[in-house]
Amino acid sequence: AAAGPVPVEITDTGYAMPERVPGGVIAMRFRNTGSLPHEFALGRIDAGRTAAEAEAVVPALVAGEDGPGWLEDVGGVPLLTPGAEITITRVLEPGTYVAFDAVPDTDGVRGLERGLLTTFVVEGDSGAAPPVPDAVVTAAETRFVVPPLNAGTSTLELRNASGAGRGFLLG
Repeated sequence: AAAGPVPVEITDTGYAMPERVPGGVIAMRFRNTGSLPHEFALGRIDAGRTAAEAEAVVPALVAGEDGPGWLEDVGGVPLLTPGAEITITRVLEPGTYVAFDAVPDTDGVRGLERGLLTTFVVEGDSGAAPPVPDAVVTAAETRFVVPPLNAGTSTLELRNASGAGRGFLLG
């Protein structure tokens, strides 16, 4: 079994998290300790490219421009309201990643413009196995298939069977 979840604290001006995290199956606990809603958009930087290059192109991506082929969108954590917390377990390949918050505040200033942009390195393999889910939620071509869920804390496996990119927003 892997060690406890990697802590990621999201404030109104930055992320507090380790600079290096284990690869393979990894759990990350995201907590929004700020006063605004925040996200954790995540991209993997191809080998041969730098964190500085990725940080330089993120504003253009957020503005709707096409991204470079060397920065792969690998999802992330959707909007977290102040005080919210979520733990996500996923597979992260070794490499360098960029994380940012594109959510604007009430003045229209995006999180990344207030310092919510960081890079971190994923290395090695945790050796952990994914948790056994309580239920599987599937994104089909035109709908989500959601089985009956019990109240309380659950472990959900999210599957994309749509043949296209899909986002899962849990609330």
